[in-house]
Amino acid sequence: GMFFTAVTVALFGFAKSLEWALTCRFIGGLFNGVIGVTKTYIGLITDETNEAQAFGFLALCWGAGSIVGPTIGGLLSEPVLKYGSIFKVDSIWAEYPFLLPCVVTCLVPTIG
Repeated sequence: GMFFTAVTVALFGFAKSLEWALTCRFIGGLFNGVIGVTKTYIGLITDETNEAQAFGFLALCWGAGSIVGPTIGGLLSEPVLKYGSIFKVDSIWAEYPFLLPCVVTCLVPTIG
């Protein structure tokens, strides 16, 4: 699951058309069953004394990621326009303006 998440997110960064972007997201969704496995694992390692706390923490992390993730993605998108002194006009970042947030996002499951 995490490997295909990393691959499809990286490929999504190279999208130049809506079809390619949707295809990458579709394939990523097919191979991504991480939340089901996570909930099962939490159910296995907890007991009735800490199960509610564990599932509550999962929901907290999901909500925080839903806020922080798009914020970071927005800050990293179109780096040539936003951070021209670091990212040059004739670089890959100009041709693929959404590659940088995808590369950063790709690193999360790769490191994990």
